[in-house]
Amino acid sequence: MIQLYFKIFWIPAIASAVMLFIAGRARLLNRVGRLVLWFLLALAMQIVGQIFSPLWTIGLVVQVILAVYMAIQIKLG
Repeated sequence: MIQLYFKIFWIPAIASAVMLFIAGRARLLNRVGRLVLWFLLALAMQIVGQIFSPLWTIGLVVQVILAVYMAIQIKLG
C-alpha cells in the first residue's frame, strides 16, 4: 500500500515538469529560469527527504503549487 502512495505523490512533480516543458516551448512564460529553479529545488527536497518527513512534505506542497501555477499560466496563455 505504501508503494501506491509513493507513486501517487510523484504525480505533481511529473505534472510540473511536463507543464514547464510545454509552457517553455510555447514561450508562454517570462521567467522560465526561476520556475526551473523552483522545480529543481522542490524535486531535490522530495528526493532528499524521506517519505512523509517535513522536508519531503514541503517539496510535495511546492510541486503542487507549481503545477497549479503552471496550469493557470498555460490556460491564460
